[in-house]
Amino acid sequence: MLIPTDDEAAVLIAENADALGDAFLFPRIDAELPRRLASKRGLYEVCLCNDVPTARAAFPTNVSEVDEFAADAVF
Repeated sequence: MLIPTDDEAAVLIAENADALGDAFLFPRIDAELPRRLASKRGLYEVCLCNDVPTARAAFPTNVSEVDEFAADAVF
């Protein structure tokens, strides 16, 4: 039985499920899901897609995007 104890282990198991499947027991999930959930942006997007309440987030790529977000964000 494989039990991941951190994000990296969950990613490793999911992405290598075919190679590990004969030797270990573990749930089969979408190979990309653990990597998405380990990412703050990915987790935010999964929450939005599944109507899970989540705080507003921004992922700025430059200073003007930071300023734009900060102008009306609640801190």
